[in-house]
Amino acid sequence: MKLKLYLLLISLLLNFCFVPKPVEPIKNERCELRFKQYTLGIHENSSYVAEESVHAAFDCDKPECVLVVLSIVPVSSFVVSGSIVIVGNTIHWLEKQGMCEDSFVQSKIKEFKSRDGD
Repeated sequence: MKLKLYLLLISLLLNFCFVPKPVEPIKNERCELRFKQYTLGIHENSSYVAEESVHAAFDCDKPECVLVVLSIVPVSSFVVSGSIVIVGNTIHWLEKQGMCEDSFVQSKIKEFKSRDGD
């Protein structure tokens, strides 16, 4: 039983249905960012790989069993990949606000300084 549980865990970790994909950045000469913005995408071969891993882990050939276990893979990959996307986009946003002159925070700082100087 422990072997089957370990195989299922490995299959969940290796077979992501959802993957973070970087967004093509808009070129801005005044603002060079190191961190990319991400979006959540779907891996092309994830359903086949997940189905094969379920058969190997549980030797499960019943449709009901496969359906139950296959519902775990997309949900867990959505949570893991979604967390990566959220953290990556937060870092990207913070870097943009601190580095780029046309960012919301930088424009408010300039506005505050100009009002303070008057």
